[in-house]
Amino acid sequence: MHISRSVVVDATPTDVMKIVKGPEGWADWHPDIQKVEVADFEDKQLLRVLFEGGDSVIEKSLGSDGMSFGYQVVAGQSSITGYQGTVTVAKIGNQSVIVWNVNFEPLAPGCYESIAQEFMEVGLEALAKRFVRRSF
Repeated sequence: MHISRSVVVDATPTDVMKIVKGPEGWADWHPDIQKVEVADFEDKQLLRVLFEGGDSVIEKSLGSDGMSFGYQVVAGQSSITGYQGTVTVAKIGNQSVIVWNVNFEPLAPGCYESIAQEFMEVGLEALAKRFVRRSF
């Protein structure tokens, strides 16, 4: 299954990436993520992503090119398999578009798709609010 969500913000790609960073920066901008910490898992240094409410997953960073990053969930999601995602920021005129793509296979049809969509939308909405221009 593939899900893609995007938002346009009033900021340069460089300014957006200062906040987005990579998987290690999730907690800096996504309101549903409480903390990201380095975790040793199966003799590898990965990331433990702790969600509000107590759940967690183990993620592997797939690298960054400065304007995008990739990640893979390697443990902690019992309702899906093969979860991989990318977050990309690109310039559009005087603004930036943030595109979040994920691919996974749900183990129970109809169960995880709406949760993933809502999680992505909440994160992108939180980013968009950071770049709202206010005039007084």
